[in-house]
Order: sequence, then C-alpha cells, then structure tokens
Amino acid sequence: MKNTFACMLLIALLAVAGRAQEISPFLLGQNHWMADGDEGRVGYLHELWDKVGESGVQTIRIGGNGYQQLFPESRELDEMIDRIKAAGAEPILQVPSTFTEFQAKALVERYSKNDGRDVMLWSIGNEPFLHEEFTLEEVHAYIVRIGTAMKEVNSEITLFVYDAAWMQREQFQSLVGGELDVCGLKVGDAWLVDGLTFHSYPNGTEFGREDVTLGGPNKIEGDMVALKEMASAADEQFGRTGEDKLLWGLTEVHVTYANPDREIAGYGNTSFLAGQFIAEVFGNGMKHGATLVNQWCINETDAVKTDFGYIGLPGEFYPRSTYYHMQLMSQHMNGMYLSSEDSEELLKVFATEGDDRVAVLLMNQELGRTIPYSLRFDGDSADGEGVAIRVHSDLAFDYEDTIEAQMTELLVFGKEGKLLERWRYGLSHALTYQKPELVE
Repeated sequence: MKNTFACMLLIALLAVAGRAQEISPFLLGQNHWMADGDEGRVGYLHELWDKVGESGVQTIRIGGNGYQQLFPESRELDEMIDRIKAAGAEPILQVPSTFTEFQAKALVERYSKNDGRDVMLWSIGNEPFLHEEFTLEEVHAYIVRIGTAMKEVNSEITLFVYDAAWMQREQFQSLVGGELDVCGLKVGDAWLVDGLTFHSYPNGTEFGREDVTLGGPNKIEGDMVALKEMASAADEQFGRTGEDKLLWGLTEVHVTYANPDREIAGYGNTSFLAGQFIAEVFGNGMKHGATLVNQWCINETDAVKTDFGYIGLPGEFYPRSTYYHMQLMSQHMNGMYLSSEDSEELLKVFATEGDDRVAVLLMNQELGRTIPYSLRFDGDSADGEGVAIRVHSDLAFDYEDTIEAQMTELLVFGKEGKLLERWRYGLSHALTYQKPELVE
C-alpha cells in the first residue's frame, strides 16, 4: 500500500525548475468532528456526508483530543472509515499515545489488510505538550514504542508524528535529527517515521482583521518553511531520498481557537474572511510542497466559541466560506503550483497548471476598494493598468480586469490564453448563503 502512496507522492511533490511545485493529491483536508455523542455533545455529522463529499475534500483525519481520550469502538470506526471513503477522501487515523503495543498492532492489522477499509495514512498522539502532559522523553518513547509495533505489522503504512499543538521548534529540533531523533530510526528495512505534522490556530481571544489577513497567514507560512527545512536537513543527515524523503503538513488549522462570534462580515472562524484565510493556507501548502493541510473541522455548532465548522448551523446546514473556498480549489486547482508575484498585500494570488488548463485564484481582502490588475503568464512585468501580477510559467499571455472588495475570483484559462470560466464568491454571496457564481 505504501508503495502506491509513495509513488503518487513522488510524482506529486517534485519541484520543477525551481519555480513550480507539484500539488499533493491529499492536500485539501478536514477533520472528522463532531459526531453525535462525541465528548457527550450533540453532533450532526451523520446528516452531512453528502455535503462533505461535494466539498471536494481529499483527506479526513480521525484525530484530535476527543479521539485521543476516547477512541472509537471498532464498529463505530468501521462506519467512520466507510463514510470518509464514500465521500471520496482518504482517512488519516490517529493512534492514541496511551495505546499498548498489542492495541496498536491490532488496529493496524484491522485497517491495513482489509480490502475496502485499508488506511494508508496514520499518526500517533495529539498535542502532547499543550498542557504539559508529557515530557519530550516520554513523547520520544511512545513514538518509538507504538510506531515500531505498527510497522512490524505493516511496513508500508505512512506514519506521521507528532501533531504538535503549534510549531514547537525546540521539540521538533530534538526529534528531527537531534538528541531524541526519530527520523533516522528503522524497523527492519522501513523508516519508523514518514512525516511530520503540527497544528496552527494563530489567534487567541483578542485579535483583529489584520491578524487574519496578514499576521496569521504569515506566521503559518513561516512555520511551514521552518518544518520543511528541518525535514530537508534530516533527509540529508540520514540519506533519505526519493520516496523516502520526509513528508510534512498541518493536521489542524483555523483562524482562532476562541471563535468570537458568528458574524459573516466579521473575522472569526465562521466569517467570509475565514474562507479566504483557509484558502491562503491551502495555497501556501501548495507553494511549499505540503502533503496535508487539514482544517478543523466539518461541523461543531453547540457553542459559539468552539464553532469551527465549514458547514453551518443545524436546520439548513448552510455551507460556509471555508467550505466554498475548498470546493473551488478542489475542482479547479490541481497539477502544478505556479509561483507568482504582486505588489498588493491585500490581493492574494495563487496559480496552478493542469493538463490542459490554468487556474488563478485571486482574493481581494480590502474592505471597500476595488483593485484593477494586470495578469501576465510568462513571468515578465505586466504592462496594463493596476496591480501587476506575474505568474511564472512556460505560457505567454496576459489578462486585465478588476476585482471587487471582499471578493474571491477563480479564473480558468486554456493554455492558449482564452478565459474559459470565471467564478465569483464574495461577502455578498456569503451573507445570503449563495454558492460561488459562474459568470457567463
């Protein structure tokens, strides 16, 4: 199984000419939360799977503190995995750090040699240093103990560690090539650890709009780069090449861990702006070669402070901005990431190139200013009016237009430069619970 997964990633994560990056087919992710009864709370996930499948999600993690503390029984877990796969996604299964070797082996045996329920993506534990529940030595010990047991059953599974509560650089430096390294260890001929993961909720109880448009995304991108560099250094240190190179990603991310309100025109987790925030994190994941970026979560509506879901309140269960931004990217942005440059800090631009099409995602985060722009695809300076956007590619065409304030547009071009589709999704759409609009 891992051979198949590794081949897919090897194809999908090679850098091209220093300016382009193949996009992981597992990048656009979610978290399986909240099912009815989780932590004794009321959940609606059982009603939402059709919507989940339509979102274009590529991976869904069964993890987090709830499943670390109370792991699902086998029958419930079977149903979770079946529903995730029916939605067109791959499950990521978190093994609790408290499991014995026997429990870990039994779990891998059940879900890595079971036609139809095979799980290829695994992790161990969740946020071990958040409340100082573990020492670094204890985390190292459970990774080695449980990971070894898992790989003894099936060496082809892909194992991620350690789901840090944030990018804890000192701890990662120790575990990734340092005094308590786990990345150079092997179980037989297989590497013990295949990838590294962390979580990010860059804002707390007090933050403003600029923290969502600039501060938060910039922090997350900096953390991405730091982890990527650690992984690359460990690859060189231990001679990990080709399909054995360390993978990395974020397995939980959102605007804030303390959602302030449910104002669609605001800047909390349920806002229109939150969708642009998540899209920027996805885009930076494409840019830097992440394997996974999983937002938290599908639906969690029983309290305002913990409302993280990309699907909204019970009754209508309207998809939110975070849902529609994922859907747009999943439907149109695949293949190869194309680097781009522009001079406007509140105009976010991400571009991709598929087999026969080019897609450009533009997000105007200005409160009230329409931005004119000139888009050029050969990397040279654009000659038109407005903000000059340069996209590095082997193509040669340009395009001029404007984008309204608080608006996301996704443009789809043929390779010859003809505009094929123009999708619009803005604050006005979100306020009236409309889906993205295809402009004729």
